[in-house]
This record gives sequence, C-alpha cells and structure tokens, in this order.
Amino acid sequence: MKIKKVDSSGTENKEYSITTDTFKGSLPFLQHQISMEFYAYEVVPEPLLTPHNILSNEVKDVILNQKMGESYTSTFIYNEGGYPITAVRTFEDSSVENIQYIYTSR
Repeated sequence: MKIKKVDSSGTENKEYSITTDTFKGSLPFLQHQISMEFYAYEVVPEPLLTPHNILSNEVKDVILNQKMGESYTSTFIYNEGGYPITAVRTFEDSSVENIQYIYTSR
C-alpha cells in the first residue's frame, strides 16, 4: 500500500510504502484513535491502515529523494491464534525496538 502526503500547496513531500503480513493485528481499531485530540506516541494508529501487522514501512522524502529515519522493518512471532506475541522493529538508523504483546481474557 502507498500513502502520499501532500502539503497545503498541493506539493507531495512524503511517500509511505507499507507491506503487511496476512496475520491478525495485535489491536482492533479503537474509535478514539481518529480524534485529533488524542495522541500518544505509544499508541500507533496501525489499525487505521490495516487489520494486519506491518512488516515494513518505507518513508521517503520525495523532495530530497531519500529514505527517512522513521522507516522500519519488523519481524513477528505469532501465537496459535494467529496474533503476534513478539515483534522486533529495526529502524533505518539501525536502532531496534523489541515489542511484547500480552493478551488477557476477562
């Protein structure tokens, strides 16, 4: 999937190229994620884009024609239900984020 970001003058300045897997995403879409009043760095709005897990997100500065630091690739380990239980996200600058998903039932 590709997403193009355009500034107020109509000039394209960023392009996102997103690749997903076919497994279930970790979180369902949450209604409050569409509100511009709600923003937390830790809550990624990925469910707004896809019901699956994002394997790669290449962010390109179209004006400079270069990949940006927020680009990343991810690898996942899934439980028997097809949900991710761990993810390793490696960013363009070689920094690594380890994520553990914990599911509880009521």
